[in-house]
Amino acid sequence: VTPGVIIADPNNAVTLVTNLQEGANLFTWHIANGTCPESTADVTINYLLPTTVDAGPDATICENTYSLAGTPLEAGESGLWTVNTGAGTFVNDNSANTVVNNIGRGLNIFEWTVMNDICSSSDQVSITNLSVDAVINTPDMQEACADPWTLQANNAASWNTVNPPTITIG
Repeated sequence: VTPGVIIADPNNAVTLVTNLQEGANLFTWHIANGTCPESTADVTINYLLPTTVDAGPDATICENTYSLAGTPLEAGESGLWTVNTGAGTFVNDNSANTVVNNIGRGLNIFEWTVMNDICSSSDQVSITNLSVDAVINTPDMQEACADPWTLQANNAASWNTVNPPTITIG
């Protein structure tokens, strides 16, 4: 048995093992019935230590582009960014440090997954996009015969006068 490994119930044919050591862990099953010689069988569990993954810090932004900063890949690893919630388009979904474009408004959750042989680890990052586009819901040029006149736009914001009115007499 590999030192440090804990066998939950060593007298049960089906049991859990914990505290596996990185690399080869050897286990031997012994059966004895008294008068016959003992029978043994070995099994080796090759434990591949999962990579610790960090998708980077959560952020609140006011645009639809953001630079992600995931855990860099090591030799023999591959990585993949995916969209869990919201929207976004990755410039390179296999690069730890990539740019994501077309981020949806509101909460967006992106996941960085690192694969190593048969193991994978992942972490998520939340990017909240607070950006808004000003949209006027009326034609650009209007003629008014009444005062007051109603202006219509999207979202809560504010109006201001860009070009003061010009009065022509005569």
